[in-house]
Amino acid sequence: MRKTSLFILPIIAMSLVSCGEDITDKVNQIILNETSYEIYYEDSFKLEATVYPETAVNKNIKWETNNPEICNVSGGTLIPYKAGEAIITCSSVETGVSSSCVVTVTDKTTRYLTYTNDSAIADARYSKGFMLKTNHMSPAGVTKILDYGNENVDGTIWQMAQWWSPYDFANATLSKNGSVSKYENENRSLIVDTSTGKISMNLDASKEYQYFEDTPEDQIDPRLAKRAWPHFLIEQNFNKDLWINLADLQSVSGELHVKFDVTIDKMNKIKDGCANNCAQLLFYLSIGNVKKEGQSDEEYGPNNAVMWFGVPIFDSRYDYTELYAQYDSGHTGATNRLIYSLSSKDYMGNKKPEVGKKYSVDINVLPYISDAFLLAIQKGLPSYFHWENMTANYLNLGWEIPGGFDVGATFENLDVYCVY
Repeated sequence: MRKTSLFILPIIAMSLVSCGEDITDKVNQIILNETSYEIYYEDSFKLEATVYPETAVNKNIKWETNNPEICNVSGGTLIPYKAGEAIITCSSVETGVSSSCVVTVTDKTTRYLTYTNDSAIADARYSKGFMLKTNHMSPAGVTKILDYGNENVDGTIWQMAQWWSPYDFANATLSKNGSVSKYENENRSLIVDTSTGKISMNLDASKEYQYFEDTPEDQIDPRLAKRAWPHFLIEQNFNKDLWINLADLQSVSGELHVKFDVTIDKMNKIKDGCANNCAQLLFYLSIGNVKKEGQSDEEYGPNNAVMWFGVPIFDSRYDYTELYAQYDSGHTGATNRLIYSLSSKDYMGNKKPEVGKKYSVDINVLPYISDAFLLAIQKGLPSYFHWENMTANYLNLGWEIPGGFDVGATFENLDVYCVY
């Protein structure tokens, strides 16, 4: 990150006040910690303003931008949207004295040399909210838009899953503090900062298991009767023009990276005897077959998802997860696809992640996906599926809790991007 700073000694401007007026009463200078700053698209940075003199009575300031489509500002926090230049100005509400910073926004094409000309993820700050899915699968669908109270939100792309929960998150209450919104119900909470893309997901699964123990069967929603374990996931189907064809990327010696920072905020086992007695924090890409123009189903298979590719984060049973490769079948909600999940040892360490400690993951998954595809063929994937058509076009992230755990985690800087 390149940045330059200019330090200016405070100057008492006598002309700002009339004769006989105490010059220490009013703001006569503002100094910013940066006068020029280069920021990458979807990163964040906070400008700090120092007001002079220290004895000024009214130190209220306001922030403005001359180009909100390039970079907006909230309380000094820069909110870059796309490549370009914007002037951020901080001024005294009382006297109008001001100071400015020239902000240059650089997009991820330059930062990562991205193969798709952008991150595969849209709305990385969750600014348009989430399409909340039903808490059952009969039928599954979107039940509500969690839009932070902004009724005019359009183009929501993120989805949220809450499978088999007796506590429907559609009934969660909303509270807001600036750019931070919090949804909360009996056993879940979602906290999102749309200025930075920081998101926290908390699930008290023990309450769900207790509910099913305490509630007579005839009082349980029959759509939850074949329940599996609690889920709390966010999901996204990538924009079609940002789908990542893996063979094309491999042909130019490219890389496909999964990137995020994660902190496990809470991990408490409250209840025994629940399902497999574990808590899992997971990241998955969906790898699908996307035919090229002129290819037939008979020779190249239908356009369809082929396998789940996992970058696991935490499993309460183990210090680190081992490589896992099995077909998803034999249980409620099974997708009958290959699940290929990496060992977490190489990117999360060989000791169980500590509560409260931040971990940064940035891993090239392309060679592992190639290995997974070969294994899928060996395990019976129809031969009409070809590597040349394999495409990454979906992700999900969050908690699956086959045990009586109360859990929480915070994610920052989530990305799926290519380099070559």
